[in-house]
Amino acid sequence: MTSPRVLIIASWYPAAESPTAGIFIQRQAEALAQVVDVAVIHVHPGSEDFGPTVTTEDGIAVVRSGVNAAGLTSRYFGYRRSGQTAFEALVAQWGTPGIVHVQAMFPAALIARDLKNATGIPYVITEHSEEYLPESQRRLARTPGVLPLLLRPLARQSSRTIAVSQHLCDRLSDLGLTVDPVVIPNVVARG
Repeated sequence: MTSPRVLIIASWYPAAESPTAGIFIQRQAEALAQVVDVAVIHVHPGSEDFGPTVTTEDGIAVVRSGVNAAGLTSRYFGYRRSGQTAFEALVAQWGTPGIVHVQAMFPAALIARDLKNATGIPYVITEHSEEYLPESQRRLARTPGVLPLLLRPLARQSSRTIAVSQHLCDRLSDLGLTVDPVVIPNVVARG
């Protein structure tokens, strides 16, 4: 019997230019890799297009690519195209996942939704960003039109929403950004 295959699509993930970005996602992938086959796709929105490159890091297939995100069009369409190319490179070397785990809805769920529509592979979303809390100074969820036109459709096509706290879960529910929500707290070691 083969081990289940889980693809993590991460909005942040460590790389040479940002070695601590999404390190908690990397640690979760490493823990998950102890019980299932895991792969990670990270599309870096930056100043240049590159990749995809496929490497193996601690037994995990990691696909990195980059997209020039200088404008809204390249950020949206270029990100999605880069994600599709990264997925094709992954499948060629690693195989097809049975489920996609999105780490932080935006922008990673853009890729997951496209994959679901093209292949039928379901996705779940784990959200841990303070972006959605009312006290946040970040703008994505407060920008007019973003919730109904972008974020809610991404959230509603997922099979499940996982939040890292009850407070965040309640807020996501209030915003209409949950499907069958569950709370799974981040583990913090006590000293």
